[in-house]
Amino acid sequence: MTALKLLLLTPLLCFALRAEETQLFYVPTHTQLTGIIVKQAPEGESSPAGQAKPSWILRLPRPVTVNPKKGRETEILERDVSEVRLAGDDRLIAAAAETKSSVTCYGTLSRTAEAGGRPVIALEMGAFKVAAPPTREIRSSPDGKMFVAWVDHDLGPPLGEIRSIFLRYAIDQDTLFSVVSSPRDTQAAWNPSSSRCVIADAPDNGGPRTWLAVHKSPDEWEWQTRLIEPFRELEKKFRESDPEVHQLFRPSFLKIEWLSNTKVRFRAYCNTGTYFLTLDTDRPDEPPVEEKLSDKFLKE
Repeated sequence: MTALKLLLLTPLLCFALRAEETQLFYVPTHTQLTGIIVKQAPEGESSPAGQAKPSWILRLPRPVTVNPKKGRETEILERDVSEVRLAGDDRLIAAAAETKSSVTCYGTLSRTAEAGGRPVIALEMGAFKVAAPPTREIRSSPDGKMFVAWVDHDLGPPLGEIRSIFLRYAIDQDTLFSVVSSPRDTQAAWNPSSSRCVIADAPDNGGPRTWLAVHKSPDEWEWQTRLIEPFRELEKKFRESDPEVHQLFRPSFLKIEWLSNTKVRFRAYCNTGTYFLTLDTDRPDEPPVEEKLSDKFLKE
């Protein structure tokens, strides 16, 4: 490659690398940053007591880019920002620092200048929480060729925490099934031949949503996925028992297990008791076989 070509390509390569950085914005946009809080002593010579105090700095695990808003002369594009100064309630910042762990800080960003004129990106912090490791669960098929996984992400206000659930081949990045939920209770169970899987997720108090994933033939790449309703008949009986009832029907699964390659059994509970519900997945629209275990509405 000639020197001229290299000279022309360098800005493009730099832009491509920087484009991978997280893009943030100045106030009034609310944002979140996760990192480690450290105390930084005042720069320069010692100052008389009361005139200077240490700063709290949030050190980021990877650089970010802060973009300006139109018409704001004091705010310019800042790239490769690897730390921000924390501002706001000193007691709140101190409480975050006392955790001595990675924390997620929520607030708004601004660009200020120190006494020496050096620009500083500051976060006006309004809240924080300890950044616990996200949930990351994998349920591999018996033959090891497939897996169902779910991962939690904290997207900050107003979106909050979400859970991504997906079905994939172990040797490929293509997602064959996916759904976005909220962190609560997720389960997945494979049949012995790795050709079928039940995925259940309970994002709210209305009970679990349940999917049946089927691979009809080893010669086919795609899987077929559909919703199933193991509690449909139990809920119908519950409603019909008292048409005036306004109580919420609250079903849940304790365990999902395959009895064969086609029959799956749910150990379940709801308002009317605990049950075994056995479903023939060759006929998923038919009601499951019910076996009542207890009248108690308890997790046994």
